[in-house]
Amino acid sequence: MKKLIAIAAVLGFSFGTAMAGDVAAEFRSGDHMHQYKVEVGENVDLVVAKVRVAGEIETEQGYKNGAVKSLINASVGVPVTLVGFTVTPYAQVGDKFVSSTKDNKFYGVGAKVSKDIFGPVSAEVAYRYRGDLTNASIAERRYS
Repeated sequence: MKKLIAIAAVLGFSFGTAMAGDVAAEFRSGDHMHQYKVEVGENVDLVVAKVRVAGEIETEQGYKNGAVKSLINASVGVPVTLVGFTVTPYAQVGDKFVSSTKDNKFYGVGAKVSKDIFGPVSAEVAYRYRGDLTNASIAERRYS
């Protein structure tokens, strides 16, 4: 079942990237692991405000061994531009799949501050808190 969900997520993100307002890809290597991440997002103008809707898929594994960890989530935020910076508080829900354990459903809240530098290049600082819905091991606080 997990493999079907992962395949559906990859197909959904593949389709979504063709329709998305922006796409961010990330590769991290360190602490004896490799991590791949893709985030797709779109700003949607509603009658009341502009809303940012995004999705993320992430896969991680230790060097040559260890459990494969995959994560998928959806987030909704409200971007506000102040003095040339875009501040986006957001909420998210998702599921983290670990090959050696059960699914770990989570919720999260956070905020991002970004600044366009030139063309498609921007800089971003963020804070995120994730809490568990099914397993305490998913809880985290992260600056990026």
